[in-house]
Amino acid sequence: LSAAYKGSLEHYTRRWSQAIITHEGQIILPTKKGHTWEWTLDPRQTQLFESPLSQYTVNVVVPPVAPMLLDAHFTPSAEAIELSFNASTNRALMGALPGDCARVFTARTLALLGPTARCEWRSPRKLRVDLGLESRMMPGQMLSLKPGTIAAARWRGGCDWHPSPCTAGNVHLAIASPCDDAETTA
Repeated sequence: LSAAYKGSLEHYTRRWSQAIITHEGQIILPTKKGHTWEWTLDPRQTQLFESPLSQYTVNVVVPPVAPMLLDAHFTPSAEAIELSFNASTNRALMGALPGDCARVFTARTLALLGPTARCEWRSPRKLRVDLGLESRMMPGQMLSLKPGTIAAARWRGGCDWHPSPCTAGNVHLAIASPCDDAETTA
């Protein structure tokens, strides 16, 4: 295939624009009399056939879209902050048990949360931050996520893909007051 793209006379065809795409997602391109290139696409791999000669399997990985932080607000008691993401996350590889918030937030945000703050993923889309005793976090202040830690659910690759499947570093979001919670009528 790369030889054909590079203009090899043996594989070159002026018919690249004449490729046929079937309903099953297969792409068929006639190259020369009695020969075709055939691609069969699926989410896990691409199979490439040089009919009638050979078969190649090329792994194609398409990273999922990175989850985005949608909302951060204080709980009604102002003892915690609840964060919501637009899609399921990998929970920063923390699991469901409460843990150290250093896995999720930048040093600046950690200083505002207080030294005893604990983070707990309530679901793949919801993170609760129980504030430390010495928390200085106030409504309107910015939360900053640590880069490369929160990725799309079930993603096992790194964050250095394009587009990245990980939440962008230093995502900033102002924290809403408890009465600004969209789920309340206060």
